[in-house]
Amino acid sequence: MWNSLAVGILLGLGFAPSTVAQSHIGGQWVDSSGNLAVTVIDRWGRSCANGTANASYQVAGGSEGFLYPDDCEDNSGRSRFVDTTGVERCVGFSMWRGGASGPSRTRDTTWTIEAAVPGFSCSTVGQVYNIKLHYSDPPTMMR
Repeated sequence: MWNSLAVGILLGLGFAPSTVAQSHIGGQWVDSSGNLAVTVIDRWGRSCANGTANASYQVAGGSEGFLYPDDCEDNSGRSRFVDTTGVERCVGFSMWRGGASGPSRTRDTTWTIEAAVPGFSCSTVGQVYNIKLHYSDPPTMMR
């Protein structure tokens, strides 16, 4: 499942503004198996204003890509993703739900694979994946 998920879903994970506001650049959202890692690379507001990625993702043994804010006007928790590596490459959207507060800081996410990246195949078009992600702050540097 993860190879096909990586092929399609991990093209670009996104976060709702409240998620990114509580996430720090370099922080990671990881599923319980450790197969999917989403790393915060920019602040939500700046990404929305510039149309740039706010996170990168990596699937174990599969795809890598970027997440782009897709709900700058309505704050629905929707992000676009685009695979940038992998034999198969997909595009789609993810929905992020739930709070990032408290000790567990978890998010329920749903990933929908919509199409192949032009010039590549995507065998998981139309698939939907529900994935629970757990947040960890970036490591701190000792001085």
